[in-house]
Parts: sequence; C-alpha cells; structure tokens
Amino acid sequence: MWDRIRPLTEADEGFVYTYNFTMALLKAIQTMQRGGFRVDKRGLAAERATMKTELARLQSDLDILAAPLFGAHLQPMLESYEVLVAERAELKATKTDAGKAAGKALTPRITKLRTRLRQWCRRLPSGKPDEWQFSLDVESSDKCCTYLYDWLGEKPLMKSRKGVSGRTRTRSADDEAMRSLGKPTSKRPALKEALLIQSIRERNKLISTYIDINYAFSTGRFHASFNPRGTWPGRYSSAKLFFTIGANQQNIPPRIRQYYLPDAPTKEP
Repeated sequence: MWDRIRPLTEADEGFVYTYNFTMALLKAIQTMQRGGFRVDKRGLAAERATMKTELARLQSDLDILAAPLFGAHLQPMLESYEVLVAERAELKATKTDAGKAAGKALTPRITKLRTRLRQWCRRLPSGKPDEWQFSLDVESSDKCCTYLYDWLGEKPLMKSRKGVSGRTRTRSADDEAMRSLGKPTSKRPALKEALLIQSIRERNKLISTYIDINYAFSTGRFHASFNPRGTWPGRYSSAKLFFTIGANQQNIPPRIRQYYLPDAPTKEP
C-alpha cells in the first residue's frame, strides 16, 4: 500500500514540507511534553493576588457606572418585594385561617421577585448573594445584554448561532461585541462599561486558565500535550495533558509567560 501512496505524497510539495518540518521538531516536542517546565509558583501567587486586587477595583468602577440604571430598574422591584413581604407578615400575624391563606397566596409573587433580584446581587466568597448589593455579572451574557441593550439603549450587536432548528440570530455580549462597543464612533464615545467588562473578563481568563491549574503530581511542573498534526493546515496544536494537567502551551500570555522558567541547557550525549 505504501509503495502505491508514496509517489503521490512525494509529488505533493506541501505534504513534503509539512512532513520534514514535523519530523525536524518531533524530538524537541517529545522532550517538552515529557519534561514540562519549571514554574515560579511564588511569582504566580503574587501575580494572582495583584489580579484579584485589579478585579475588585474594576468591578467597583463598573458597578458605580451601573448604579443609576440599577436604581431605575431594580429599585422599584425591590420596593415591591419589601411591601409584599411586610404585607405577608401582617397577614400571618393575625393568626386566622383567612390571614394565613392570604399570606400564603402572596408567597409565589414574593419568591419570583426575590429570585429576579438575587440574580443581580453581588456574590459573597461563599457563593451566596449579598442582599441587596447589586452588581453586573460580566460572565453572564444575558445580564450584559439586558444592561447594554435594554437599559443603556445601545443598538444590539447580533451573532448567528447554529441550533437544532437551524441558524438563528441572537444578541451578543461576547468579547468581539465588547471590543466593538469599546471603540468610539461618530455617534457616541467609547462605552466605558464595555471596556471594563472586557478588562475583567481578561483577568478572570488569565487566573482560571493559566494560574489556577493542576501541575504534574510527581514533579510539580507545568506540562502540556502536543499533536503534530492538530490543525487542518498541518501545524502543531497544544492542549491539557491527561487528568486535566497543565494548559495550552502555545497561548501563554506575556504577563504569565515570565513565570515559566527554562531549565539549564544540557549537552547532547
């Protein structure tokens, strides 16, 4: 079979180039995959703390910008909720069957309002909502769309999505949309909220993808897997190693890359 295929592959200049390029780097790639990298974990921990401080400041700036709209759209809902809670307490205090029944009838409305309000509340370290401290969750596309397009009145940026029933166009609050809204136009200045959302997402991505990762159990080093033909054009690709160890070694950002340390060179035997 190979005798029949070989003339075809040798006649394809692109295949020959890719094959030679792959084979030339294969030994180096195998060494990197087995050995991994030393990591300055103290430096990464300090960088993580710095990013957390930056995140707190950026989120605070975003919530200050959003406060007037929180007041316009959420405060009336909160007032209605508090009125209903007080009314239910009064009805239950009567200790009559009619009062208890009337108070119980208010429970679904109270629960619905509380659920909607808590969706906009800042989260405590425990994960519970900090009632009633409102905050814009930048990782929630729905909340960002509601804030930017419904409350702020920006023209919705649409994105085509493929679903079970075919392609549909939906409002987008992804990074591409934030970059677009963060640029000034002839009709409006750069949207500060979009710039803050993008900055917060970038730092969250750095922490979750490149700092809060698993290292090799035996050596504590950073590892990644490599696929010599991992992409359609034929170049290498990189991903996590087995058991979710490491991360994509080809996309380490400069801010994180400085903490990945090369070993001292060794001479070939």
